Parts: sequence; C-alpha cells; structure tokens
Amino acid sequence: MKKEPLLLVFDAGTGSARCLIFDSRGKLVVKQAAPWRYQTAPGGRNVFDPAGWWTTLVRLSRAALAQVDPAQVVALSATSQRQGFVGFDKEGREIIGWPNLDRSTRSPLDEATADRLYEKVGRWPGTVHTAPRLAADLSIHFFLPVSDWILYRLGGQNAIEPTQAAESCLFNIEEGRWSPEAIGAFGLESRHLPPLRRAGTILGELSEEIAREFGLRPGLPVVSGGADTQCGTLGCGVVTPGEMALVAGTSAPLQLCLESPVFDTERRTITGPFLLENRWVLESNAMFTGLSFARLKSLVAPDLDYVKLNQGLADSGNAFTGLPFCIGSSIMDSRRGSVLPWGGMFFPLPFAEYEPLTVLRAALESAAFAVRANLEQLERVLGRVLPLETPLVMGGGASQGYWPQLVADVLGRTITVSAQPEVSGLGAAICAATGKNLYTGLQEAAESMTRTGSEFVPQNVPNLEQYYRRWLEAYKGLAGLDLTQDYFN
Repeated sequence: MKKEPLLLVFDAGTGSARCLIFDSRGKLVVKQAAPWRYQTAPGGRNVFDPAGWWTTLVRLSRAALAQVDPAQVVALSATSQRQGFVGFDKEGREIIGWPNLDRSTRSPLDEATADRLYEKVGRWPGTVHTAPRLAADLSIHFFLPVSDWILYRLGGQNAIEPTQAAESCLFNIEEGRWSPEAIGAFGLESRHLPPLRRAGTILGELSEEIAREFGLRPGLPVVSGGADTQCGTLGCGVVTPGEMALVAGTSAPLQLCLESPVFDTERRTITGPFLLENRWVLESNAMFTGLSFARLKSLVAPDLDYVKLNQGLADSGNAFTGLPFCIGSSIMDSRRGSVLPWGGMFFPLPFAEYEPLTVLRAALESAAFAVRANLEQLERVLGRVLPLETPLVMGGGASQGYWPQLVADVLGRTITVSAQPEVSGLGAAICAATGKNLYTGLQEAAESMTRTGSEFVPQNVPNLEQYYRRWLEAYKGLAGLDLTQDYFN
C-alpha cells in the first residue's frame, strides 16, 4: 500500500522556529517548535546568529522526523518573518542576521523621494526595511530573507521570492521586478539583489551533506515559499480577489486579495504581491497585538493557563469592560512607523478594584478595536465599504481562543476560523505540494489543502460604539503625546 506523501516546512517567525510536517491534504502531522535567540550588537543593533538559528532548525527537523517515516517526505519549503534577512560578504559567507525586530537604522531618503517611491514599492521606506540597512552596512554584498536563506542552505538557488522581495523597498510591486529607481535612490547596486523566483518553484535539490544533517534523504525538491503573512493568507484559503484574511499571531495583519494593486494616497497602508500570479494584497496591520498580550499576561497572571483564561472570557460573555488599552495594538501608518511611540492603559481609579481577568479582557477588546480601525482604514483606501458578506478568515495562534468572538462582536461581521491554526506553515506546505506537482498550481493546492472551522457570529454588545470611540480617542491622544521633552528644566 502506497504511503501518504508528506511535506516538511520551516516557519521562522519573529518569536520562534517551527518545523511542521503536513500531509498532501493539509493535515498537520507533526509540529516541533523552539524560541529564537537574539543578541544586541555594538551600537544597540538587534541581531541573530545564522549558525545558531541553523542549529535550531536541524534539531527541530530531527525531532519531527523521529515521529514519522522520513522516506514519506517528498518536498521541502519555508516561510519566515518579513523584513528579517541574512547578509553575505563578497565570498558568500554569512556575516549578519538582521531580524525584523531591529529599528536602529534610519532611512537616508528625504520626504519627497520616499513619497515618490511609495507608488513603486508599496510601502514607506522605514527602519525595518532591508534597503536602509543595506545602505548603512556596506560590508553586506548581497542578502537573502530568512525563508530564502533556509532554502538556499538546504540546496536551493540564491534567489528571492517576490512577497519577501517587496519588504526590501527595492521591488516594483506593479511590475513584479526589482526597481532601478529604488536601487539608485538608496545608493545600492544590482549585486545586492539575487534573482526572483515565484512561490511553488523548485529551487534545487536537498544536498547529501544537508540531508544527513537533517535526517532526510538527498535529492528532495527544495521549493520556494514566501513571507509568513502572505503564506498565512494563502493557508486561510484566500485565493480570490475580494477575500480577506486576519493572520493573528505576534501581530494582526489584515490582508485583502486584489486583482490589481491599490496604493494609499496618504501612505498609511502597504501594498504587496501575493503568492499567486496576477494577485496583490492591500494590508493594514494592527501590529503587536499578540506579542503585547503575552507580555501583559506574564505580568498580571503568569500562572493562569490559556484554557482557564478562555473559559473565564467565555463566562463573561458580551459584558465588555470598555477600558481602553493601547499597549501594542495600533492603527497602521506606514509613513510614521506604524506603532505608537508611547502606550497606556486607562481605567477609573482605584486600580486595586480590577481582577487580572478584567485587565486581560480589556487588552483583548482593545486589540479587536485596533482590528476594526484597520479594516475601516482599508475601506477608506479602497473608497468603498466592504460588504458584510465579504469572506473574512482568521488564522494563527490567536484564532484558537475567545478572541475571534470579540473580533466578530467589534466588527459586526461573522468570522470564520481556519481549521488549521498553523496557517503560515500550511501556506508553505501548499507551495511545496505545488512544486512537487501534487497539484496543478497554488490555487488548486490551496483549495484542496485548506479547511474552515468554527464560525463566530457577532453578538449585540451594549454600548459597543461608545467603547470603540473611547478607544479611538485614547489612541489618538497617545499618538500626539511627546514624552521626550525634558520637563524638569
């Protein structure tokens, strides 16, 4: 009897590494995960050690393969955090790992140049993008985003997939190629930029040396993946223009699939390529919703497990606290850096009256308000209201608790949750399956490998609009707050 083919993928997120094994129908068979380690370089730059990260990937791969028959694995792919990359010198040696968390570099472009380039590259060049970093560190001869670096090391080509290339601010979104104008504006050269290869393309074969290291057989196809958010959107089953995904993990980006690119005249949102050809995404990101909530929970209720937390939230039903918290959730503004410079939590005194569950619920409510504000921002950029029947699928770690119900309540829309929370990894598996010719293309693979789970129907929440307006006022107040002045002299 022929055994089920398996697909092994790596998901190199912001907080952790995952090795995931899926079957050809999209079922998750094995998951192994471990936190990443970051370091601080001289000058305060946040970096990672590529060799250390590679060791983590090897360890996770061996642990995952110990639970299956490695001979069943038929293809490999990878997805990763956007904006993170590995830099190489002239000899092709890895000299730096530069993660998406670092914000130590400033863009060398003046306002007029950045504004002109936005219509080409689809985002305002900022501290997290690759181009300003390459311009600041002349020792980097070329770069590879983390996912493309993984595939390169496995035996693939020195190549970049377009959804990752877009995060460099050097990629022409509409034309699907490197932008000579952007390259020149940053004082860079074409040598910095490897060739482009679309998702689902075979980049090479797993080498014998790496196969032994990972516990796999040599010769397996190494297939191009993509950026974690676009992979997550694909893993939610989004393939048709007009469909939308909320990939809720460390952050909470909303991506709307489009048949042609749309650019924000006020430069707040970002526009990028999608994994499918002749498809684009318009994105507005609520930013560090999950990361901030995890930190808050570690401070106010470190011993409360998530099962009890979600049960407590469910028991409280639609009784919103109405307390505006701004501790990471944001209304995207690409031009101004996307995140608030200062945060805050607002509540009637005395604070001693509040239980940990109330504080945590307020944070989740506020994260849902941020999602609504970003959805409304997408509608302003489009110049139209998205119908209530517009498909909205949520995936990611935050899709498994009570938060989807809060989001449905706040948006006034039905939320469908992906049956598989590991949507970014699933998106990479869809790419691997396509490269292996298990399906005719990414769209057929996505339609065959993705499943929807529960639906969350909005409940009537008393005073919801008042609470939302209160949160918006608190957010706008913090956005205009300047605490960098010296008030004591």
